[in-house]
Amino acid sequence: MASTSQPDGSQPRHGRAKAAGSVRWVLPAALAALLAIAWLARGLDLDVDKLVGFLTDSALFVVGIAAAAALAGGALRAVRRRRQR
Repeated sequence: MASTSQPDGSQPRHGRAKAAGSVRWVLPAALAALLAIAWLARGLDLDVDKLVGFLTDSALFVVGIAAAAALAGGALRAVRRRRQR
């Protein structure tokens, strides 16, 4: 039988623990990207307000797509549960 432990001897991470680990990396990476874009905008004499508007629109678009995917996944899960009953 195969072992379920990881090479370092720890147990595999699932669910909320895995999501919390992702958040620890995503938030600092997003902040670093935002600061890098602001630094480049100032260095290249771009309109920072216009750039922030584009970033806001892009973020809202990505969040909207993620929300739509979550809703679709929830709907599929509900349909599967209903069929199993």
